[in-house]
Amino acid sequence: MEELEGDGVALAFAFRAQAPPLSLPDAFALSLAKTNGFTLLSGDKVMRDLAGTQAVACHGVLWVLEQMHTEAVRTPMDLHAGLTAIGDHPRCRLPRRDVGRLLAVFAAAFGG
Repeated sequence: MEELEGDGVALAFAFRAQAPPLSLPDAFALSLAKTNGFTLLSGDKVMRDLAGTQAVACHGVLWVLEQMHTEAVRTPMDLHAGLTAIGDHPRCRLPRRDVGRLLAVFAAAFGG
């Protein structure tokens, strides 16, 4: 578990002031990432944009799945099934074009 000291807390509140739509937990996560050199995983546009202005690496779920494929953490068939389930969820907001591209990569890898 990570903790923020006073300067980190102040930075989190500065992020909230800079980007009011940013949630307090996201502001703290960004502050932790900034102060510790961590990479953020987020699909939130406000978070990703602010992370970019702060030179904090920030990636989303599609990047994670690509890394899992590259490192052979799961089979392409498992990744395809998982991404299909994510993409089919009614609240999925991932870009359809990118989902389709990645599904095709996984399908090609297992001959599907």
